Amino acid sequence: MRQKIYFLSLILLIVSCKKEKTNSIIESEDQATSINFIIDDLDEAISVAKSEDKFIFIDCYTTWCIPCKWMEQNVFVENNVINYYNDNFVNLKLDMEKGVGPELNKKFKVNAYPTYVFINSEGELIHKGRSTMLPEEFVQMGKDALNPSKAYGILTKKYNDGTISNKDLLELTTKAYRLGEKKYTEYYDELMGKVDETFLVSENGFNLVQSFVYNDQHELFNTLKNNDKEYRQLVGDSLVNRVYTLCILQNFSKELKTMDEETLHYNLDSLKSLDALPRSIAFNHGRYYLLREDIEKFNEISEKYIQEYFHNDGVSIAYLADMVFRMGKQNEKFKDEADRLITKAYKMKPHDLGILNSYVQIKNNLGYKKDAIEKAELAVKIADTVGQIEKDKALKTLEQLQGSI
Repeated sequence: MRQKIYFLSLILLIVSCKKEKTNSIIESEDQATSINFIIDDLDEAISVAKSEDKFIFIDCYTTWCIPCKWMEQNVFVENNVINYYNDNFVNLKLDMEKGVGPELNKKFKVNAYPTYVFINSEGELIHKGRSTMLPEEFVQMGKDALNPSKAYGILTKKYNDGTISNKDLLELTTKAYRLGEKKYTEYYDELMGKVDETFLVSENGFNLVQSFVYNDQHELFNTLKNNDKEYRQLVGDSLVNRVYTLCILQNFSKELKTMDEETLHYNLDSLKSLDALPRSIAFNHGRYYLLREDIEKFNEISEKYIQEYFHNDGVSIAYLADMVFRMGKQNEKFKDEADRLITKAYKMKPHDLGILNSYVQIKNNLGYKKDAIEKAELAVKIADTVGQIEKDKALKTLEQLQGSI
């Protein structure tokens, strides 16, 4: 399995966090300002877990993992996260490249960072998760660790013991798939060999479809179509429409370059009927014409979407600008269109850090270095209110621009 670092592009308010270390445990003075972690000492964590009769939560990190730092600065400092994890777990922060880290890496199959492992005081796997998360998602992961019908390690044990139900096997299969575990195919095949029509035409069956159907070639796509009415009654139109939308978007990704205009509009109309996000519709519509270097048509349809949907959405307009710029760096008409769109986005939201970053990149590449440096300086000031990681990135960009003069 290739190692991957999953980045989630989110902008949250970072709570200022002051940490103090007493022996090997990070603690607060009056009220905790972050999760109380034992640092790189598995033996101590096990000892505390035994005395307090708790599971151990392990934040598996590396010093070079930027998403790990993002979680530390944005999620571990949220009050609901602090309270839940400090109340329910013995928390261990473990560098996976030092000490017992490499050994646990192999034992728990950690192949991406950040990864979160929950174990009992005997060192047995209880639950596992990975990637950056919002605070509420992170708390839910902790709740799942305490729920035998949701905890990955417990479900795995049931499977190995031959005592797992179809419902629990579904839960295990979807969790293994999301964790990138190779064994998910074994679970999936066994589940498909066990389930009957009654299971498929149920909420559990829809959960199976929802978890694995991303294109109309999947074996479960026909199950979705044949039971469309029943699924809508069970889970509602929104969730069913979402699966169809993902399938259409996947087809766009594969076939947009060779797609004829009639098929394009059929798919766009389908997305609209499914209440797909206007941004998804606009980007694929626009990309169709950019692939054909028809900048006049792109300009026409982009203005239509801006007027109808994005008149207050500078972020979406900046994304359009980025798309044009990336796809036509050597085309003067593309450059002009990218300049027009990013200028419009910036005027709409001049203090949005994401828009500023795109503005700086595009303007600099178009030769407007003075303007780019001025906005890069503004980006540094704004990033200072967001967090150290964003500020470091903004400073690095500014230094590169200043060094290129």
